[in-house]
Amino acid sequence: LMGVAAMGASTTSGNSTTAQSQFSTKTLTVGSHSITVTYDNKFDPSHSVSTSAPPVMQIVYEATKTALTAVPASPSPLGASVILTAAVTVADGGTQPLDGSVTFTDSLAVLPNNTVALAGGVASYTAAGLVQGVNVITATYTPATTNLIQGSTDTLNQDVVAASAVTVTSSPNPSIYGSPVTFTVTVPNSGAAPATGTVNIVIVPQGQTSPKYTLTATLGGNPGSGTGVISLLPVGAYTATASYVGDTNYAAGTGALAAPQVVSQVATATALQAVPNPGIAGQPVAITATVTPDSGNAAPTGTVTITDSLNGGAAVTLGAPTLSGTGTATVNSAGLAPGTHSIVATYSGDADDAGSTATISLTVNQATTTTTVTAAPSPAIVSATITFTATVVTTPAGGTPTGSVTFTAAGPNGTVALGNANLAAGVASVTSSTLPAGTYTITAAYAGDTNDAKSSGTASEVVGLIPTTTDLTSATVNGSDVLIAVVQNNGVSGHTPTGTVTFTNGAAVIGKATLDANGVATLTPNLATGNYTIVAKYGGDTSHGPSSSPSIGITGVASNFTIT
Repeated sequence: LMGVAAMGASTTSGNSTTAQSQFSTKTLTVGSHSITVTYDNKFDPSHSVSTSAPPVMQIVYEATKTALTAVPASPSPLGASVILTAAVTVADGGTQPLDGSVTFTDSLAVLPNNTVALAGGVASYTAAGLVQGVNVITATYTPATTNLIQGSTDTLNQDVVAASAVTVTSSPNPSIYGSPVTFTVTVPNSGAAPATGTVNIVIVPQGQTSPKYTLTATLGGNPGSGTGVISLLPVGAYTATASYVGDTNYAAGTGALAAPQVVSQVATATALQAVPNPGIAGQPVAITATVTPDSGNAAPTGTVTITDSLNGGAAVTLGAPTLSGTGTATVNSAGLAPGTHSIVATYSGDADDAGSTATISLTVNQATTTTTVTAAPSPAIVSATITFTATVVTTPAGGTPTGSVTFTAAGPNGTVALGNANLAAGVASVTSSTLPAGTYTITAAYAGDTNDAKSSGTASEVVGLIPTTTDLTSATVNGSDVLIAVVQNNGVSGHTPTGTVTFTNGAAVIGKATLDANGVATLTPNLATGNYTIVAKYGGDTSHGPSSSPSIGITGVASNFTIT
């Protein structure tokens, strides 16, 4: 071989007129080659040397490889766009630059504008509206005419199927907050095999886009179905959309609940208790509402409004306490008036729990009272000022009674009124200085008030006579000798004693005299001659006690006497 470069040699063979020689090589580089053949008679001098003419032109191209992919992969849903991507590479590490274009064709339909220029070894085409069935897609790479690059092709089968039908149901619907809700998705059969794979279920409040609650169901059975369960959907209405991702036999598909999933509040029951019942006016009553949810859910939250209607009257709010962690709320009331109370507890509910009410009847009685009475001084004497004091308390101790107390004294002359007085801090007093001497039963009668029942108490009071002293003297009055007895109150003030003084000589009465306004009694005795021991004896009156004087000795003479 002769030329720019020797490629090699071969041995000829043949008959006497024609000889043939073959030569194989893999070393030709990309480009255009001028090939000539020269016969060398080195081994056969009987033949002359010769060279082929004209030269044979041999063009060597760079080989390429085209790889075609589709997104989404087969099968794809009917109506979905499929992105076809052809990646072209140079075979065996060639160095020729890639250029040109890729033409995409479909066995079932004509693809418009289907030739895409190659950029960076890649050409992409979006096939919209592929018809249903197995589409044989071919990508044909055509290099530019100026480059020594060979074209290449690749094919794939894109199965276009109708979107899978997906049904979604939920149970129970409506449901109660806190109870589980099961969402069931089913992909009906459209072929010999049931659908498999997963379905994503997205649950959102109706008319909103968030928050989202996502469940994943794995299909199984025939037809393919799966479930997802959620237990903490807040109260409200929800839509649910199921998105099936598809498998080798079924295209992706979506479905939605036919009607919203409704999550209702938990029903509650309110119980009401009053302790004590019956209650006592002025004493605290604990009114407790207990709110219990159905279905064993967590304790409700919020407030309970407690009202009171007395004897059928208008309702008055006693309080609106907040529920504790155990679902109880208490109002302590010490201001309930006597009567029949209708107590109503109204739970207003919260985001998850419905409201409820309860009613009980509470009887409140008047407080029992005890009245005690005292007299001071005790005992007393006639004309002394005596203070009568009544103290009224509730049993058990509670509020302070109000109102009036009536005082009376029952004694020797019947029952007399001492007066009325209003309680102040539970105490009332009257005074009297007009009780005659005697023993009295003092009664203090408390009339009661709205909250406190009436009561009475008694005490004994002794009123004694005013003690007296009697002094005896003699004097000459108008020339006559007289006995003078002076009767006075003994150490106490009061009016002047009245009554009669009896003058005695031993057991014999020698005369009597009446006390004047100053308490003085005088006697001019008519005594026979002799010696006498005279005593003046005061007999008392309704207010004064009796008394006797010390004795004095006298000597009697006719019509007169002489003190000895």
